[in-house]
Amino acid sequence: MIRNEVTDGAAGDVMRSGIDWNIDGEGTLTVAGSGRMPDLRKPGLSEGNHADSLWQDIRDSIRSVQIGEGIREIGMRDFEDCPNLTRVQLPSTLTRIRAYAFRNCAALRVLEFGDRELRYVYEKAAGGRKDAEETSLGTENADMDDGALIFGPEAFSGTPWERAQFGDLYCRGGILYSCLSYKDSIAVPDGIRTIAALAFRNVHAKELVLPESLETIEKSAFAGACFDKIVMPGGGGDILAQPGGKELLDAIGEGSVVRREEKSIKIPYLYELAVKKTGYGSYKQFEIREKKAKVIDGEVQKLWGRKLVDVGNALYRKLMRGGILIGIRWNRENKIEDVRSFVWLDRHKCFDEYLMYPCKGKYGGIEAWRDSTTYQEKEDFLAGFADMAAEELIKEGAIRYAQEDIREEWFWSAEKRDYAGPAELRLLEEWLGEHAGITVCTDEENREKDRYRIFVGV
Repeated sequence: MIRNEVTDGAAGDVMRSGIDWNIDGEGTLTVAGSGRMPDLRKPGLSEGNHADSLWQDIRDSIRSVQIGEGIREIGMRDFEDCPNLTRVQLPSTLTRIRAYAFRNCAALRVLEFGDRELRYVYEKAAGGRKDAEETSLGTENADMDDGALIFGPEAFSGTPWERAQFGDLYCRGGILYSCLSYKDSIAVPDGIRTIAALAFRNVHAKELVLPESLETIEKSAFAGACFDKIVMPGGGGDILAQPGGKELLDAIGEGSVVRREEKSIKIPYLYELAVKKTGYGSYKQFEIREKKAKVIDGEVQKLWGRKLVDVGNALYRKLMRGGILIGIRWNRENKIEDVRSFVWLDRHKCFDEYLMYPCKGKYGGIEAWRDSTTYQEKEDFLAGFADMAAEELIKEGAIRYAQEDIREEWFWSAEKRDYAGPAELRLLEEWLGEHAGITVCTDEENREKDRYRIFVGV
């Protein structure tokens, strides 16, 4: 038997309330105590009601969970990713299950909670430290004292229990709170007046059919969603999309249309961040590519994009999959300013940013005159590659530009070995071979410039 008591620590008063747990040889985890169980800490989060770990080191051994009387709330991510958890028994004192609590428990089929009503509440504060922010956007305040068992976003996402309990769509009181369907065609039932925040987040399907009764789409309802076609039957009134509700149109796939009242509404084509082959070994150059014109209703349409090119997030996702991002910057005098690169470091959960000032070597070739390495947080990286209007990016022919007198090109390599010097120098030498008018600074020029350079060591 493994036993542990959560007492003092980062979670403050919540943890001091005393949560005791143990797991027996059969894989039954028993939790006893009172009050709210602490949230599990998300990487990079250091404040609030969060614990580093409860039973995460033995989660593969957990087959059933019994929550004792006196426990009022299950914290965020408390049982997330327990692959062998099949049954959960909840106490009568429990009033709330926080977001992601049982997410990705792929074997969970039984949840015992008596005959109480289950009620979804969107937790805007992502952890619920402010009770005033715990209701769904645009919906009524939840009555926490009416005996209902409240659960937050994706509390049961990816569990067989959720599908058996709610079917393809979880709706209540004319509001669609969450889409659970994996079908090619999804039809929202008539009578639904509001699609709540995050209801279709990351849902992909060939077709979405909306009802005539629909009146309101809340912010971020379609964040990350993608459909080949959205059908809106005629006869209904206008749909009020709250700020950010435009994700409904953003979710349309390339070349598709929204149909309303038997008419085709043209959706402007977007621009995308793409890569193109180069002659520089395994390196590919980034470019802003305009999607090709399509024939719509018998006419060739080539429309400007209505969405900003998501440069920062696109590069972030590539780096998370492994590889190296290298940028070459030069000034109006056609001298290389610097070469810098980014590599994602899993162990530190941040970026390794390498900065190099090149110089012509004494015996030919190029060498690093001076270099340094710093760490950079995700937020800083995204800010550095902030989104810009597609028209401006295409006009400049670059991913981004920090200063008016500096030009830059960025390249991607799927291999990140030999970075922080060798890879960057190799690319620069190949690149300069195709740019005869651009040179690196001499030793004297680097000495002069070095007075204005600032380095931050690791």
